[in-house]
Amino acid sequence: MPRRKAPGVRNDVEDEDSGRFMTEGQLSSFMAAFAKAQAESNRQLLESLLLRSPAFIAGAPSPSPSPSSSSAHLSPSGNFAGCTARFSGASRDSDILEAFIDAIVIYKECINIADDDHALRGLPMLLEGEAAVWFRGVKASIASWEDALQRLRAMYGAPRPPHKIFRDIFASEQGDREQSEVFIGRLRASIAKLPYALDERIHLDMIYGFLNKRIRKRLTRESVQSVDELVSKARCIEESLMEVSSVA
Repeated sequence: MPRRKAPGVRNDVEDEDSGRFMTEGQLSSFMAAFAKAQAESNRQLLESLLLRSPAFIAGAPSPSPSPSSSSAHLSPSGNFAGCTARFSGASRDSDILEAFIDAIVIYKECINIADDDHALRGLPMLLEGEAAVWFRGVKASIASWEDALQRLRAMYGAPRPPHKIFRDIFASEQGDREQSEVFIGRLRASIAKLPYALDERIHLDMIYGFLNKRIRKRLTRESVQSVDELVSKARCIEESLMEVSSVA
């Protein structure tokens, strides 16, 4: 006959099994305590990071990148890939060389080719024919961008002595079909080759004296005070003459 348990008495097996499981209330209390402990741990970690790096405090501006790093990644140096100026060395006219040099120097500044060494490496792209062959032979001895320009001038733009420049100037005279603006520009370029500066009045007297008589007949020397004014008034006279000839 099976034995009965005395009321209020639990056997050892039941006591052992009941200790293995939590009630719903005990589980909720445990999760709340765990969450509180985790939150406190996170708070302490965040405070530690803020003490080490004050820049991360809420509302503080983030550090801006240094100019050197931003320029290195956001503003890369340009190159001569889009430059259309070319020089072959076929002509020994120093004006052609100077026009080429002016063009590439302006392009270099506009496209932001800030590194002269980078510009020097791109210079052969702009040379053709004899000039390209010449540059291949001397590029190993060229140290800088300015050195390359000086070598070009020494090779293809040998300066003429002043007396020969004056001969060129006095051998010039405006033709009947040559526009005054073009003629004056050509004379000014020749005068600019002189190793010294001329007084503005001498400059103006020389240019006025070589103008075509159709311009000088309608424009007195005393009526102009600068070369730019002479260009402007000569252009107006030519336009008036063209209108008259078209009506006739």
